[in-house]
Amino acid sequence: MKNYIKKLLKEEVENYMFFQNLKTIKHHVDMLLDKPTEEVDSILKKHDWASEHISTAKDDVEEVCNFFTHGQEIRESKDRTIKCSDCGWSWKESESEPDDLYNCHECGKDNSPKTNEAKGPCWDGYERVPNTKVGEKGSCRKKTNETITEAEFKGRKVKLNKPTRCRKGEEGCSKKFKVFVKDGDKVKKVQFGDPNMEIKKDNPKNRKSFRARHNCDNPGPKTKARYWSCKKW
Repeated sequence: MKNYIKKLLKEEVENYMFFQNLKTIKHHVDMLLDKPTEEVDSILKKHDWASEHISTAKDDVEEVCNFFTHGQEIRESKDRTIKCSDCGWSWKESESEPDDLYNCHECGKDNSPKTNEAKGPCWDGYERVPNTKVGEKGSCRKKTNETITEAEFKGRKVKLNKPTRCRKGEEGCSKKFKVFVKDGDKVKKVQFGDPNMEIKKDNPKNRKSFRARHNCDNPGPKTKARYWSCKKW
């Protein structure tokens, strides 16, 4: 791979800037690696944004490298289409975060291959407890704002407390995610997340930095965007 790129850099190629950018990246990486480790470490303690930038750049370069090394099947494998069994809406796997993969982007239904939804009759105002048998003691519980899973919002039924991704160009949804929550007797739509940013909670430094900046140990009520942003991280 390295020799292949070196060879291309010596030739005139159509995507010249791609290779020029690679050279620039390598140049700056070499400069950083030449600096004393102790000096860089002391600076990073006061400027953790630099670590986040490097982490993001590493992920991007790694993805491109894997693409060239293993072929296009990597990206194609992420384009699996998932269809909601309730409303019929479909979306690409690559359009979802891992923990939001099977949640319908339209109605919020969980389309996981294995879902264990409690079914069976309970009195009005009560609901079935998951993993219980009909009629057994403790199989029904009183519905509360926490346990009610559906409500009506502007004339249509919506899932509560189930964040879904905003579709591109969706009217009334300018953020990355939306979620419907109970606010007293009313239903409120909460939007959160930058649509141009990727959630990198798998990176410990990124996760720690985000949660510290947003005081996620005390995220506030469910009716605020900060609560749901912290929940994603």
